[in-house]
Amino acid sequence: MGFWSKVFGLVSYGRKSILDVRDYDDGRQVYNPIKTNEEIMLAISWVYTCVRLLATSVKRTPLRVYQGNGDNELIGDPLAKILQRPNPFMTGRQLLEGTQTWKELNGNAYWFLEDIDGRGRPKNIWLLDSRHMAVVPDKQEMIRGYVYEVNGKQIPLDKDEVLHFKNFNPFNPYYGLGTLQGIAAMLETEQYRSSYDKAFFKNGAKLSGVLTTPDTIPEHTFEQLKREVKQMFRGVNNFHKVAVLQKGLEFKEISLSQKDMEFLGMAKFNRDQILAAFGVPPAKIGIMENANYSNSEEQDRTFWSETMAPRLMDLQDVINNELAPRFGNNHVEFDEMVKEDEEANVNQAVALKEAGILTVNEVRERLGYDPMPKGDEITLPEPKRPTPEDEEGAKAWKSITDSFQRSRIAYLALAKKIFVPDIINFFNEQEKRVLNRLLARKAYQFIPNELWDQLTEDEQLAELMRVLHITVAKSAYEKAGSWFEEDLRFDLDNPKHAELIQNLGRKITRINETTRKAVIDQVTEGMRRGYSINQIAHGNPEENFKGIAGVFEQARGYRAEMIARSESADAYNLADLLAYEELGQSEVYVLDGVDWDEECRRANGQVWSIEKARANPKDHPNCTRAFAPYVDLDGLSFEEIARKEGEEWAEKMSKKMLRLPGAKK
Repeated sequence: MGFWSKVFGLVSYGRKSILDVRDYDDGRQVYNPIKTNEEIMLAISWVYTCVRLLATSVKRTPLRVYQGNGDNELIGDPLAKILQRPNPFMTGRQLLEGTQTWKELNGNAYWFLEDIDGRGRPKNIWLLDSRHMAVVPDKQEMIRGYVYEVNGKQIPLDKDEVLHFKNFNPFNPYYGLGTLQGIAAMLETEQYRSSYDKAFFKNGAKLSGVLTTPDTIPEHTFEQLKREVKQMFRGVNNFHKVAVLQKGLEFKEISLSQKDMEFLGMAKFNRDQILAAFGVPPAKIGIMENANYSNSEEQDRTFWSETMAPRLMDLQDVINNELAPRFGNNHVEFDEMVKEDEEANVNQAVALKEAGILTVNEVRERLGYDPMPKGDEITLPEPKRPTPEDEEGAKAWKSITDSFQRSRIAYLALAKKIFVPDIINFFNEQEKRVLNRLLARKAYQFIPNELWDQLTEDEQLAELMRVLHITVAKSAYEKAGSWFEEDLRFDLDNPKHAELIQNLGRKITRINETTRKAVIDQVTEGMRRGYSINQIAHGNPEENFKGIAGVFEQARGYRAEMIARSESADAYNLADLLAYEELGQSEVYVLDGVDWDEECRRANGQVWSIEKARANPKDHPNCTRAFAPYVDLDGLSFEEIARKEGEEWAEKMSKKMLRLPGAKK
């Protein structure tokens, strides 16, 4: 039976239903009983600002398609393609932005799935106007379909043709409750207040005073004075003009009453109420009254974890339940925009293991690694430090480790020299992208976050860093075989090798996040000071304001070198550890070089598990920490072999260690 015949056929299935559908509503469209003027966002700036921020935050969060329940991303999958380009006139990001906009304003957003094939897959996806959609209830199936009104015509839609995104509504099972609807009464008050302000300024901003005279003024003189005062002083263009009074007239100034001042102060109260309703912290939209760097960071984390995370989950749940199954065994998932403090989690897990609270495998499970043999026992390891039995052995071992360190430092210096120009060029291009977005604005009619396209910036940086990570990791991994006379080959077809590069890539978002926050801080501060768009872009040296150009000047300097050094060191150390682990080792010597601080000094010479070393590849960006294998060969460690074999063997090993990674043997 076709949908249209269902709508007017009022089919009865003869079953009882717990759904609260009145007989005369069964099979007929029912309109949303809660009416709200969505266009109020154009009248109240804080509503527009909040809705815009929430919608663009959804827009900038990458939505990815994964195979099955795993984490294997599908780039060319049909579902990924249609979500990237839903129709000829809209991008996937615009679709998500519009969807969230309607959810905030109306509580409901609707996707029309056009030209569905036999498997339920649409050719195009269109975002409909939520104001013109009506649900057709059904006693047995809850929703029989939808009716969309366009130009006075009613278009019936089967429920399989519509994806309905809605907020929870305790008063109606068919329609969601939007944020705008939830604060309708308060918004009405704000409109009245805004109208008062408009009239307030239109009529001269305030009644500054009265004209008094001890004499009686004739009627014609009184009317003439009224006309002259209105003509001269009424309106915003006539503020503070000097009045020339006739003889006998005296001006007496009056001030606003406490009640009037409280009414005008309602603006801030209403603003705060609107922000709270939308879940938007003040600093996110440039209100820095009580903000500093520390609580701005916390406000940002709170915004993403408490406000955006539930909204993103709602969107992806509807897509996963209603759309993704039509494209096979896959699912969609938004990227996490607020990462857990990974370093703190790792350090905590390792500390619990070393305290005898967790087993090795319990720690590995926490950190997302597979269990290992003999990893289910509680141990209380004592810190081990090599203690040479004689001077000759100590000298031999030091010769080997010094050679290893010199080789590593020389290679990292070479890597820095190669990649710093590429990183500087990346910052040059990033600055152009940000400035182009800023200079396209002619006034403060935007929020600072709109200048930053997170997805684009992360993609550009990931492409550059991937080359660096692969280059350094390959060289370090293959060099690590020198310890064991093994000819190792780094291969991205090996899942563990590919995972290493992937994990390194995940950490680079902090680089862009540092730049983004610096840019937003400069724009916000520039707006607070009332600077022009050009001054925000290029700075105001007279007032020690560096602007966006200053952010990137700093990035092209010490930050570019620090990034090259830090990312290369991480790739080198983690590749070394992977090689040692694959060669059957479980512990390493910590070699912290000459650039010691207190933490490095304590770590130098200790023996760590590979898990602990992997969690602490360096202590700070300039750290020279390296790891040598703590090998037990026939009961002898490398150090003990050095003592046993003497200078000749040590010299042979030193020469091997001195070869630059990747150099021909």
